[in-house]
Amino acid sequence: MFKLARRNILRQRTRSGLTLAAIALGVASLVLSGGFIDDILLQLREATIRSQLGHLQIYKSGQFASGGHHPYDFLIESPDVIERVVDAVPGVVARAARVSFSGLISNGRGELPILGEGIEPEPEARIGSAISMLAGRKLTAGDNFGVMVG
Repeated sequence: MFKLARRNILRQRTRSGLTLAAIALGVASLVLSGGFIDDILLQLREATIRSQLGHLQIYKSGQFASGGHHPYDFLIESPDVIERVVDAVPGVVARAARVSFSGLISNGRGELPILGEGIEPEPEARIGSAISMLAGRKLTAGDNFGVMVG
């Protein structure tokens, strides 16, 4: 049986070569596209972690279930206690508090939606290492009323 198969492959060299090339191209395409997708997912994960979101976020229970209504009801009353607990966890390198809000800006003719976040500039600089500034500078601790627009 093997002798017959070998004879057939050698007799139809062009067809056998094209079939082998198609198989090799298909395997190479699958390997390259799999690596490309893995790299995209890795970069997406790292960009998400290092662009101000971090590995872990702590919220007051019920915040997301509220649908954003009554945001002041979901402020953490004693953030200093939570900060001490988080700082005591082994392996924690940095932590930063933030307050997120949304709203509408109106100029009398139209409205634009906004998303805002109040941050601590110094710890945020360590966490947000994937953010690139095209113009201006990052906020510092002295910028009490500073704004960064993106």
